[in-house]
Amino acid sequence: MAYIGRSPQVGNYSKLDDISASFNNSNTTFNLTVAGAAHTASQASQLIVSVGGVLQEPETAYTVSGSTITFTSPPATGADFFAVQLGDVLDIGTPSDSTVTVAKLGTGALIGTNIQAYDADTAKTDVVQTFSVLNVELLPITDH
Repeated sequence: MAYIGRSPQVGNYSKLDDISASFNNSNTTFNLTVAGAAHTASQASQLIVSVGGVLQEPETAYTVSGSTITFTSPPATGADFFAVQLGDVLDIGTPSDSTVTVAKLGTGALIGTNIQAYDADTAKTDVVQTFSVLNVELLPITDH
């Protein structure tokens, strides 16, 4: 899938480089890097940040913009630091037409050529009669 701008980092967890050597009771803005290369965070809530052993609250204790983190208060000289960027959440959305195969359906989802549906409101299982299976070989279920 094509993206305008930076592609999502789905499931990509990165430990950011230690920036504590730059803490001086004055500076609040620091560059985010991983293995020395600039690292972009999409939003503050993607980062788990600890300063001086205390987890920092995103958007309250710090914000991010591109590859820069800005703390609300300057970190103390000598405070330790670690941060981990979590991968982006992936919304799979609605599958496109003709993309869900029998192999992707759960066990017991098919009864013959019908789909078994569960109605959460009535807590009943019904068989949907309007579904037809095309080009699918149904294998018998055997007990082992």
